This record gives sequence, structure tokens and C-alpha cells, in this order.
Amino acid sequence: MKISTLLIVKNLEEAKQFYVEVMGLTVVKVCSDRLELEVDGHQIHIFEGESKARPYRHSSDASSTLVFWVANLEAKKLELEALGYKFIHTNENAYSKYGAFWGPSGIVHEISELINYN
Repeated sequence: MKISTLLIVKNLEEAKQFYVEVMGLTVVKVCSDRLELEVDGHQIHIFEGESKARPYRHSSDASSTLVFWVANLEAKKLELEALGYKFIHTNENAYSKYGAFWGPSGIVHEISELINYN
């Protein structure tokens, strides 16, 4: 079985700029109504919808989140903040540092830095 991710965004061009230029995903295909991206063999299909994501309480309400693994959480966080992305929280657990932020169209994503994996 193969798994892919489907995202609905308000602005396809804004999403392309974020996922490709800022987060480093690879473009597989660009169409007038969708964008197909890939990272480490995982495909992400992005379609343009009519509105932003509905508000919810991250880490409390049922939801799904893309997690981007980074080499340096603090450096990526500073880069994202400089681009205007707002962080909901940053935290640390036994194996990673992580931070959740509002991405394009109000979709919550996380960046995570592996610190200890046994």
C-alpha cells in the first residue's frame, strides 16, 4: 500500500511558494487546478479550494498535521518567523524538539528536530 497526502488550500500559488521554496519539497506536476509535490517518496497533492482552514485547537481537537523534519529547529523557526509565519508553540520531548505553526491557508504544520532516538 502506498500513502499520499491531500491538502486543500485557498491560494495554490502561495502554497507552491511555501512548500517548494521555503520547505524544499520537489515539484512533480503543476496543473491549473492542482499541484503535485514529493518528499522522500511521499506525494502531496494540493488543490485550490474556496476558503482557509477552519480554526481548531492544535494538539486538542482531532486533526492531521504535516511534520517537516529539520536539522536545526531554531534556525528553521527563525526563518519561518522572518517570513511572517506565526508559531503556536514549541516544545521538547524525549526524542525531539518541535514547533507548530500556521502555514498557508491556516493549515497547521510542525517542524521537528530529532535529538535522541533509541
